[in-house]
Amino acid sequence: MDWMDSQLNDEQKLAVKSIVHGKHGIPYLISGPPGTGKTKTIVEAIFQILEHHPTTHILVCGASNSSADTLATRLSRKLGSHALFRLNDPSRPMNEVRIGLQPWCHHENGLWALPPIKDLLSKSVIVTSCVDASLLFSARCTNAALSILEDHFTSHLHSNAHTPPPPFPTRQHFGFLLIDEAAQASEMELCIPLSVVAPAPTFYRTGQPIPAADLPHVTICGDTKQLGPRIESADCRNHDMDVSLLERLFERDVYKNSPFSRKAMRMQRLAKQQPVIGHKRRKNGTVEERHPVQGISTPFCNLTKNYRSHPAILMLPSTLFYEDTLVAYAAPEVQNSPLRGWPALRTSDFPFLFVGKTTPEEWTDQRLSYYNSGEIGEIISIVTGLLGKSEPTAPYFLPAEMRGKLLASEISVISPFREQVWRVRQALRTLGLAAVDVGDVESLQGAENRVVIVSTVRSSSRFLAEDQRMNRGVIFEAKRFNVALTRAKELLIVVGNADVLRVDPWWKLLLTFAMRNNAYIGPPITSIDRASVDAFSRLEEEWNLKHATDKVKKTPHQSKATLRPEVVSYPSSSAGTATAGGSTPESLGAQTIADEEYMPGEGEDDDEGDTTQGFVIAGSLVREALQEDFDFDI
Repeated sequence: MDWMDSQLNDEQKLAVKSIVHGKHGIPYLISGPPGTGKTKTIVEAIFQILEHHPTTHILVCGASNSSADTLATRLSRKLGSHALFRLNDPSRPMNEVRIGLQPWCHHENGLWALPPIKDLLSKSVIVTSCVDASLLFSARCTNAALSILEDHFTSHLHSNAHTPPPPFPTRQHFGFLLIDEAAQASEMELCIPLSVVAPAPTFYRTGQPIPAADLPHVTICGDTKQLGPRIESADCRNHDMDVSLLERLFERDVYKNSPFSRKAMRMQRLAKQQPVIGHKRRKNGTVEERHPVQGISTPFCNLTKNYRSHPAILMLPSTLFYEDTLVAYAAPEVQNSPLRGWPALRTSDFPFLFVGKTTPEEWTDQRLSYYNSGEIGEIISIVTGLLGKSEPTAPYFLPAEMRGKLLASEISVISPFREQVWRVRQALRTLGLAAVDVGDVESLQGAENRVVIVSTVRSSSRFLAEDQRMNRGVIFEAKRFNVALTRAKELLIVVGNADVLRVDPWWKLLLTFAMRNNAYIGPPITSIDRASVDAFSRLEEEWNLKHATDKVKKTPHQSKATLRPEVVSYPSSSAGTATAGGSTPESLGAQTIADEEYMPGEGEDDDEGDTTQGFVIAGSLVREALQEDFDFDI
């Protein structure tokens, strides 16, 4: 293929080829975790369809108007208004569509409208939201309706010519349907565009089914581990109406039990049958690309390369939600961000921090929404510190040499409660920091920023049952939890009450993760073992291995015993840092081996610049890596 986008990786190219040339007979699914280029893949697929199937027509849908606008904007860079049409509902405000996109739309008398049917049918690509695709159904611009119309027309012509008509219509008008962000739409909403491209169940004249080769190709793309459709009714949620069609399809055996599923790839890696999809460790601890044999006949694709976030930010989401398959491919300016040197971080090169606050929450509007004044104050202190506007004695003070490297608009604050959002926004505006992006989890899904601060608000467990009933908050809400953690590119900060959050197994794992990486500040946490290796991901393993290797190379006469996987080396405790009740590697049953010296190789540094004081290495995979890198006998 002659690629329009030369930056596509091999996974994305495989997905595009499968969409363009695959004959699956079932929907083709794309699983795209945050920052893996889902929309980029869909856009390239559309360009390639037009290149290889120039006579076909494509219906492209987004779960919302904003996602449809994003698709149309990217397509408009290559397609003129004669080929591309952005369909809007007449009730949509005119000023909601940006000026640059309006030439690809049609309006009459100040309202969005359908163009004449001849013009509509001539468009190669129609982009709309799933709900607004109903306009095509109302206009009878569907594959089924157009096939019946064609049948009547050709039957009349052939009866006059005394020749038999063809047994089937020449082709379906819409040969392809592509739906982006499908996990955010309800199953009923996705049924609308599906009904537009669906052919008549049997051919009108003969009663025979349409041949499989003539069926339109359907591609459904999204992330089932992020927020799904918002269903207000508790009864509907109890009947799984908040489960998207994409999530339901991925539970079917043909997708779920495939050897290329995320779960299968993880199990194969753990069984040492083959490395995780697309990756093989080199001797020096880095990774090289390797792709399993997966052809265009496989009816789905898992995108694994994250171009958004620092590896430390991906560690927990990767293992909790994506079967430990994510790989950090962020740009060097992200992975080597100057924010790694922020003094508030407890561990160098680990841009994650949990700030413990125990101040009580307060409510407004008869407990319809909540806010936490203590967390608001902490957030203001963090933001002003990061922007270099705090006093030198402030806890988040930024040294002079680091100032000016972060703008207010590059910081986002996320909270699940609208009252907290409003009060944080007001407090920042009072300080002239209105450019800081503040919103709830739903409004920031799909967004990203250099720095993200998450305010959990909840500080009393007595409201948790009510939160669950009302589908709010971030406790016992795994998808909302995942979205909040995956917006950050260079620095993620969570502010909350650890003792309340730990009742949720997801949050308990995050607290464990923070503790073992020395990324927690605040009151001591009960019942959290900082020696635990729960949710220990491959990314965390590789990060620890890299920093352990660097530490050995920088320290002359380093003993191998410090690299023993069972040994847990703890940072020296300081005020405000949670401890593990005095546990030591010896008390945990750590073993030692003979002290054989490791000397740095020729040209290796011997400086003391690494401030990492502790690390955790665990598991047989790490042992294997140590054997490869250092030729140990373990």
